[in-house]
Amino acid sequence: MEFTDIAMEISRESWQASFRHPFVLQLQKGNLDPSIFRYYLIQDAYYLNAFSKAYDILAEKTSNPEMKRLLKQNAQSLVEGELFIRQQFFKELKINDEEMERQPIAPTCYHYVSHIYRQFEEANLAIAFASLLPCPWLYHDIGKSLNLKPSPNPLYQQWIETYITDELEQQIREEGVLVNQLYRESDETDKKKMLDAFHISVHMEAKFWEMAYQHQTWKSDLQSLEKGEE
Repeated sequence: MEFTDIAMEISRESWQASFRHPFVLQLQKGNLDPSIFRYYLIQDAYYLNAFSKAYDILAEKTSNPEMKRLLKQNAQSLVEGELFIRQQFFKELKINDEEMERQPIAPTCYHYVSHIYRQFEEANLAIAFASLLPCPWLYHDIGKSLNLKPSPNPLYQQWIETYITDELEQQIREEGVLVNQLYRESDETDKKKMLDAFHISVHMEAKFWEMAYQHQTWKSDLQSLEKGEE
């Protein structure tokens, strides 16, 4: 079996959790609390900035010409496309630098970014590449699913349409071909690490919605831990 088939099989529960989360369901219905969407955008800005840099870092590290090409292409597309649209959302919602400073990176966002950057320590860069794949792939799938019944909220529908472009579909297809090749060329130990890196990223994607839905902060995260100990 190919990497993409195995990875999807072991990550199916976490993958589907994103589609079932109230954030995603209410986004489609148009009744997601605007404050939740606002908080999501702020945290996603932190994540996307780190994600774009991860593309660049990995592109500099790899000697694989196809990986280098895809990573540089993806980094540029992210800056020109998704990050630009985020700025449009920020402008419309009047999210400024002061508000960003008042809401530092949340625990889940921090842990997700840390997970991705941890993979750069592995000698086999295919492991880091595998950790980056769930983000565009999952969002494209969610976008296609939600667009079957467009959101009545124009802002939320604009967000959905960000992820259903032909360019993104082509990116995911090309990344899938490459990651399958890298998987075949890896030894059994690294194959498992690739699958683990992918699976953790899918899990963190599911937790990202909950982070935004609960307006997670370091204080609230600590309080939830303390309640668990009672």
